[in-house]
Amino acid sequence: MNIVLSRHGNTFGPNDPVVWAGSTNDLPLVESGFIQAENFARALIDQGVKPAAIYCSPLKRTNQYAEVIVKKLGLHFQPKIDIRIHEIDYGDWAGLTNEQVIAQFGEAALKNWDEHCQWPDIGNWGGSPSKLISEVQSFVDDLVQRHDDHDTVIVITSNGRLRYFLNLVPDEFQKRVQGHTFKVRTGHICGLTCHDHSVQIRYWNVEPIRAIKI
Repeated sequence: MNIVLSRHGNTFGPNDPVVWAGSTNDLPLVESGFIQAENFARALIDQGVKPAAIYCSPLKRTNQYAEVIVKKLGLHFQPKIDIRIHEIDYGDWAGLTNEQVIAQFGEAALKNWDEHCQWPDIGNWGGSPSKLISEVQSFVDDLVQRHDDHDTVIVITSNGRLRYFLNLVPDEFQKRVQGHTFKVRTGHICGLTCHDHSVQIRYWNVEPIRAIKI
């Protein structure tokens, strides 16, 4: 099975303050975010990719992104919402700029998460890394049961959640944290193959138009 992970498009315009947007602040896509969705859809069309299903989180920004793809590809099904690919609950950090996070919780907490993916012990974040890892594994296990080996499924989620898909491959999460290559930019995609419950990463954090083969 071919799994295409996508981060949703932009939720901030050129003049908007960029704040921490987790599971508790349900921001819509801005104009450039819809354009990113259209670019992804165009890449799928150009490569002749017809997904068997599209999954997204309960958030408006992932729903809107998924709906653009459904419409552009002329698909006859709706995106499936799954709580296991919901964004992280950033607790008291939600709605704050980086500068405000530093002022309230300290620069070290922000840097440790941003650069080393270390879960902060300050700011009342919801859940835990182990919970996210377990949810991702459960979600992918269900995909394997639900879909055929030759299927392509699209999963649209958010940057905080996406990095935990790296744990599906032994040592991949730690390697990418050390190399600072674990993040996924808005509108970018990651390609996984899953066969007999073994997962491989084909590409990570690429623009759809630049992916060699989606």
